[in-house]
Amino acid sequence: MPDLIGSMVLGHDTFVFAGGDEALVARSKNLQVVDVATIFQRYPVSLIVPANSSIQTLADLKGHTIGVPGPFGSTYTGLLALLYQAHLSLSDVKVQSIGFTQVAALIAHRVDAVMGYSNNEPLQLKSQGFNVRTFDVSNYQPLVSNGIITTAGTLHSQPQLVRSFVQATIKGLKDVIADQRGRYRSARATCQI
Repeated sequence: MPDLIGSMVLGHDTFVFAGGDEALVARSKNLQVVDVATIFQRYPVSLIVPANSSIQTLADLKGHTIGVPGPFGSTYTGLLALLYQAHLSLSDVKVQSIGFTQVAALIAHRVDAVMGYSNNEPLQLKSQGFNVRTFDVSNYQPLVSNGIITTAGTLHSQPQLVRSFVQATIKGLKDVIADQRGRYRSARATCQI
């Protein structure tokens, strides 16, 4: 399991981008972390099924195999939220840990559905000609979305660093939103240098 917050608390990172649910779990374990900027307005995770899937409602998940990266993070929390909404439990479905191979697993029909990020896997699948439908977690449960997380110690001892990092991140997001194609071309050119 990639423990981003644990790594940050150990001093390997100053900031991490993680789900609000992950911050809450860390705080429940007495880790002094703070979400200093929630970036996504809506919880960014979806259940993704092939367009021709027999899964038409959340209740239809019963008996189906659902691929998740593992029993951790926002995709797993999103799955639990959707099952809760459908009055189902983990024992009603077959959860398969597939790592971060959601696109390949769904295309190869190794699973009936996958949990992924709404702005990632559905777009990758569609770009490969694989039509899908999504069940956005945010349409069913009001979960705290992803953001920038740091330690309480960093926030209190280096408030200007935290403020600057958040401001730079938000500026970058606004720039991309204002000129999506230009920023994408610029990023691709930079990566190819």
